[in-house]
Amino acid sequence: MKSTEDLLTKLLTSSGCLSDWIYDIPKAKKIASTYSPKFGVNVFGVSAELGGQKVEESTLEPVVAGHGVDIAFTNITNVIAEEGLAKDGILIVVDEFDQIRDPTGFAAFLKALATNAPNVRFCLVGVAKDIQMLMKEHASADRLFAGAIIPLPSMDPGELKEIVSIAEREIGGYITFTEVAKERLAFLAQGHPYMVHLVGKYALRAAFQGDRNVIEVDDIDSTLQAIAERQADPVLEGRYRTAVASSAQRETVLRALAATQDEHGEMWTTNTYKLAVDDGVDNPSQYVGQLVTEQYGSEIENLRERYYRFKDSLFAAYVRARPRMYPMGG
Repeated sequence: MKSTEDLLTKLLTSSGCLSDWIYDIPKAKKIASTYSPKFGVNVFGVSAELGGQKVEESTLEPVVAGHGVDIAFTNITNVIAEEGLAKDGILIVVDEFDQIRDPTGFAAFLKALATNAPNVRFCLVGVAKDIQMLMKEHASADRLFAGAIIPLPSMDPGELKEIVSIAEREIGGYITFTEVAKERLAFLAQGHPYMVHLVGKYALRAAFQGDRNVIEVDDIDSTLQAIAERQADPVLEGRYRTAVASSAQRETVLRALAATQDEHGEMWTTNTYKLAVDDGVDNPSQYVGQLVTEQYGSEIENLRERYYRFKDSLFAAYVRARPRMYPMGG
């Protein structure tokens, strides 16, 4: 999912969220039908052509006409809440919010929603070091979420290994991971269950296709290589290739940054530069400066003098896990 607009559209049109309610409430359906060309064909039971114009109708809610999906969402959810279907209003839980590539504007949307639809609430769940990292908006996020943040610890190695054990049980133990392989997978995940699912799934597939019943630690490493080569996760792999581009030395610095994160996800350049120099980079500060820029994906940000941080901790875990693209010192 790329943006705030994508998220709101998905929530409105998904039967797992608001679509069924919209269909059953006439006033909500009338508002939504005005936007159905944008949402797609036969959404909410209204036939419309993709790319069509909004229907202008005198009976439509005045606040909707001429506005975007955020206003449509606000009006529709407000109407649903006013129907009293739920005693205390509507709570929408969005999991993996950190996977939205650019949630710019969502904090402002929530602020407006609190005023215009007070019985509609969001619970956002995502992996990030702090709320600024999750929302990718700083000042507005600080003010909006003050007192409303429930920090959860990252999954520990035991919990991550349990994901693998559950998968083993689901297939009747037909294929199993050695304990060392589980530990390797948990270490690479850096607290991210997504990494366990990604690597574990492809390791199981390779074992099944190779008629093997046990996955060893070496199989985890070969799976990582295959994931990178096949671009099994095209988003993470695409970001890695953008950051590295055609420079083996920039790749070394990127990996040194990921390897020298402290418990808060921050990198002190003294530690990063030492590791990069030891790995053959002549001027690591030059490459750190490049990795901040949009040309190379802007994957890290400068926090204060000599301290940096990855904007996305999942990407940092991917950098640590992925095999090198270029030979060391190339």
